[in-house]
Amino acid sequence: MKDRKLKKKIKVSGVTHQVGTGWLAPMPDMRDYTGRHSEIRMFNKKLGLPGEDKDLPAKVDLRQWCSPVEDQGKLGSCAAQAAAGVVEYFERRAYGKYI
Repeated sequence: MKDRKLKKKIKVSGVTHQVGTGWLAPMPDMRDYTGRHSEIRMFNKKLGLPGEDKDLPAKVDLRQWCSPVEDQGKLGSCAAQAAAGVVEYFERRAYGKYI
């Protein structure tokens, strides 16, 4: 990983020791690594994966893999319901079983 520290020295009049700002450059964002990124293109080529030229459909219906909508009632468990729904989706998609 590249050094993320600020390279410039900060000078403050009347201060003899080195000071810093605490600023760090932002970490790389994984969303930047798409198939168009040169490093990813290189890996895809080595792995024999198809390029980005493939046309994708405008929309996809995934309802067959999703569990039915459930009523949380007065519990306020929407985040838990969403998390459980994601697990159920992947279980059904990967193993063909509904948990």
